[in-house]
Amino acid sequence: MDFERQVLRSLHARSSLKGAAIFLLDFSVFSGAVLVCLATHSLWWQVPFSIVAGVATSWLFVTGHDACHQSLTSHRWLNRL
Repeated sequence: MDFERQVLRSLHARSSLKGAAIFLLDFSVFSGAVLVCLATHSLWWQVPFSIVAGVATSWLFVTGHDACHQSLTSHRWLNRL
């Protein structure tokens, strides 16, 4: 029982590096997908990248939600940012 709790606590531990990396990855995917949609006039490119941008929007929401609850990074100011 104690081992299970230790494993769960290690997964719950906040890391500023991991939180920032998650945000940067999500934002990069979103930005890249939007840029591809804006840069091309082909529907064959716009449709799949619009779907990617929509999924990335939900990732950004989850990341922002975790930051609002102060659970994304270990620093309060970084969560506010």
